Amino acid sequence: MFLTDAELRELTGYVTAAGFARWLAARGWRFERNRAGKVIVSRAHAEAMLGGGKAKPPEPKFAAIGG
Repeated sequence: MFLTDAELRELTGYVTAAGFARWLAARGWRFERNRAGKVIVSRAHAEAMLGGGKAKPPEPKFAAIGG
């Protein structure tokens, strides 16, 4: 559901929540902080930002059928 701290370290190259937040904000990522100040990034958002979301089905090629 959410990226782990280890995944955030790998993604950002930073070790602290402040570093995570700075890196994410500079690149337009959406994130929240919980009450303890931990950076929270949804796994679905990370996949979408990194291009790993579901592939779109191909568009129909109407020209191929004379359309």
